[in-house]
Amino acid sequence: MAASVFDSPLYAKRFPTGDAGRLFTESAKLRAILLVIGNLAKVQAESGAIPAESGMFLHRNTMEVQIDPASLAQSIGTGRPLASALSDAFAKELEAPEHSQYLMRGAEAQAVAATADALRLRQFLTLCARDLAALPEKSTALTDLEAALPALKTAISQLWLRGLPAEDHTALAAALRLGDTPSAPLQAVLHALGSWLAALAGALSDANSKADARHAALASACRGHESAFAESAEVSEVTTTLHLPQLCLGAYSSLLLAQKS
Repeated sequence: MAASVFDSPLYAKRFPTGDAGRLFTESAKLRAILLVIGNLAKVQAESGAIPAESGMFLHRNTMEVQIDPASLAQSIGTGRPLASALSDAFAKELEAPEHSQYLMRGAEAQAVAATADALRLRQFLTLCARDLAALPEKSTALTDLEAALPALKTAISQLWLRGLPAEDHTALAAALRLGDTPSAPLQAVLHALGSWLAALAGALSDANSKADARHAALASACRGHESAFAESAEVSEVTTTLHLPQLCLGAYSSLLLAQKS
């Protein structure tokens, strides 16, 4: 039995995740981190912060390298940040220490991972906006949630790296098509996202649970994850990994079910 219905071949049709499912795979997470790492190297090469040859080499190879998620398990198991473990695995794969010494220069691993998450969450919220708009009928609660979505997406879609020179910061934000001036701390923004997702699942349940009991089950699960996430003292790799994918996929599955009602 799979630990989550969203990863289960048995329940894939019962609790569909559609286009959102691919955003919450381990491969997608690693690819997003590599995208941030590669663009950081390219920007730093262009500004002269690292050698141009190294920056271009690293940028090109982040788009081509294939890292097996299982190969990182031992390092992650010791509590090492994912971005650091991935950077080390990438450097080992390159076998070019003259270039890999410049990986993530001046960037904190947790901030790299948070920025990579922002890239995936931006895509996820784009899907939510598309599918909310496609609902044939919407309650007042769903209409209000739809109206709140653009501001939430903007708040999420930020470059969460700090400490870079202003020129590099601006250039990296532009390369990733992210904002460079967050309006609130990361923890507040992610908690707002969790609250919005739980509210979405709840509103969909209110509108559809009499016709399909899956809505109520998904809403209950989302409320549990949102409550645990909101109570976390800080947003960390552990709390986001445990709760955020379940919240996103739970709410989105309910949204897909509502389209078929």
